[in-house]
Amino acid sequence: MALRIRKYYSRMGASEHDYSLRPSDVKRLQGADLVVWVGPEMEAFMEKSVRNIPDNKQVIIAQLSDVKPLLMKGADDDEDEHAHAHTGDEKGDEHHHHGEYNMHLWLSPEIARATAVAIHKKLVELMPQSRAKLDANLKDFEAQLAATDKQVGNELAPLKGKGYFVFHDAYGYYEKHYGLTPLGHFTVNPEIQPGAPAFT
Repeated sequence: MALRIRKYYSRMGASEHDYSLRPSDVKRLQGADLVVWVGPEMEAFMEKSVRNIPDNKQVIIAQLSDVKPLLMKGADDDEDEHAHAHTGDEKGDEHHHHGEYNMHLWLSPEIARATAVAIHKKLVELMPQSRAKLDANLKDFEAQLAATDKQVGNELAPLKGKGYFVFHDAYGYYEKHYGLTPLGHFTVNPEIQPGAPAFT
């Protein structure tokens, strides 16, 4: 989408559930032309570091007007929609809670497209002289997204109606979009290992 994205790699094995920013990470954020993040419900480690970054240099995906109507309830708030397999020790959930909604937004093709449109709009505001290139990049992204969506849909079609369990209840957007049938999950917090009762 962007004309140039600074190369950046998170630490090996790092998770958004317990990630902490290094001083060098904070410095990169402060010097970025645009910061795109899901929001404090998922990336609490970002909240303090972005306070001094102007709003016009941020895209908070979960707060986008076109994304809000697409948000799904989180597992903790939607006990009836999906049967939960976790019945073991869940101490520690209070240390990582996505809030009312499922914040694994990157698993939704619809949200991916809405995010791309929002990033495009923000970049055009920041660098209007590059609008033609940005327009072309958005068009190319939308075409690739549509093609990938169709391919994945075709590959998953034979699995519709076949139940399964997952370790962490993170795939709601993906499952809803492709019509999959999850039967439950073993843990709400992926950092807490499920106890034996969860598998019985």
